[in-house]
Amino acid sequence: MANPVNTSAPASSAPPVHAQKSVLLFGGNASGKKRADGLKPGSPAAIEADKAKDRERKRRDREARAAAAEPPPLASAPAGNAMPGASQAPGGDFPPDNVVAFAAVAAWEADKLKPLTDQLIGLVEDLDVSSFSKTARAGALPEKVIKKIECDSEWPRAGKLMLERSTPKLAAKWMNKTGLSAEFQDEMEFMGGCSAILISRQKLMKELRAMIEDFKAAQPTAEKKP
Repeated sequence: MANPVNTSAPASSAPPVHAQKSVLLFGGNASGKKRADGLKPGSPAAIEADKAKDRERKRRDREARAAAAEPPPLASAPAGNAMPGASQAPGGDFPPDNVVAFAAVAAWEADKLKPLTDQLIGLVEDLDVSSFSKTARAGALPEKVIKKIECDSEWPRAGKLMLERSTPKLAAKWMNKTGLSAEFQDEMEFMGGCSAILISRQKLMKELRAMIEDFKAAQPTAEKKP
């Protein structure tokens, strides 16, 4: 019996090509879906667009991770000088990200500082004038000359007025720059008053001691008995 004739085509020696790749070779779409950008899948332009899209995705991921690592911003201070406590959650527990807002710093005002600065200016003027008077008396000048020196050593009225107007404004400006709250004004005025009294007492005590020494020197020396 004769062997049947094999009518099939001889096998090709080339390696087989996957169906997904063969679609691309003939201009087809391997995924079966069209690209949103209209580019041909697998083309150099499509590959470059995919790379750019991947770079943008990675950039957004990095920014999201960096934002998550930053600490939460502090809550703004409430209006007024009150310092409210932490707000409680409905369940009675404090939320972990709760931030207690500190009281706003009270600003210094020139009008409120003026009485204090005027007193300090007057104190400095008195100390300055007394230094001239003390020097004149130490030189044993006539009383008439001493009175004239005391009168002439007083500060010019125009200069003193400019100091009285500008000093409280400068004090308020620089106190606000330091960040010290105006709620401590009473303490500062108290310390200023104590300092003024202490300086005046020390000045008076020095003058009293000098007068005692002058009085003792003016007394006739008692003659010794034989």
